[in-house]
Amino acid sequence: MPATQAEFGMSPFGRGYLVAEYGPLPPLRIAFVAITLASGVLATFHVASAVRRLLHLIGTSRTSAASGAWAIFIVAYFLHLWIHVAHFADNIYRPADYLEPVYLYRAYLLETMEITFAFNLPVCFLGATTAAGLADFYGRTLLEIGASSPRELAGLTQRVLLYASASILTLLHYATAPPWYFSGLVNFTIGGEGAAMVGLAAAVLFLNRRLSDDTRQGTTRGHPADRYELVPTTTGNANDDREPDEGASSAALTAATVTRVSSRAASRVRQTQADDS
Repeated sequence: MPATQAEFGMSPFGRGYLVAEYGPLPPLRIAFVAITLASGVLATFHVASAVRRLLHLIGTSRTSAASGAWAIFIVAYFLHLWIHVAHFADNIYRPADYLEPVYLYRAYLLETMEITFAFNLPVCFLGATTAAGLADFYGRTLLEIGASSPRELAGLTQRVLLYASASILTLLHYATAPPWYFSGLVNFTIGGEGAAMVGLAAAVLFLNRRLSDDTRQGTTRGHPADRYELVPTTTGNANDDREPDEGASSAALTAATVTRVSSRAASRVRQTQADDS
């Protein structure tokens, strides 16, 4: 198979860029495109599974001030993810249409466009794991399970902002040439990812504010002193005071059951034990 030939030129801003490619696309480049698209599919399934577990756990009976913000965040995440993936896959497949800078186009270890390909993988991983982590945090906040601390929320928010900020690099295409040098589709993937980045950052900051309100005020029904604990599932225990609906819906939590325990009742039990002794 003949090797792909590349022609380079100088952009209006004085930067070397790829003018055209001649010959068949290298097989490894095709693999780069396929893996890039696969990373988007895997990220989608990972986050969608986390959201599905969350909905199964909380059902539709529990809402909070963060419910609307959570829906906005999930939509913003998936919108950003697929504009990002479409941009990178198209960029790897048609680098000349993106006036690819010479230093990003060249093959250093494996094949041309390897830098763009390699950059996408950790970015998708970071976004997917963080969005799924926020789903878990939101569920624990609604059910008051475990420690849903402001520090954890701040860390997750910062990771989403870091993930979104990676899209700033896509705007560097405009450092090579002004927008009118690119086609409408290319401008959509470049500018669209930049706009989706801003939308995702705004959505996670909005969600952070709402979740912060929830963690301070509490979101579940019952006495404010009530709390939830994770305990192993047992059968035939006469002292098991789980709420039936919550015990059933918590099957999504791995081998654990959500049990509400009143701190005031617990204090009375401890006092009775002390009197008996």
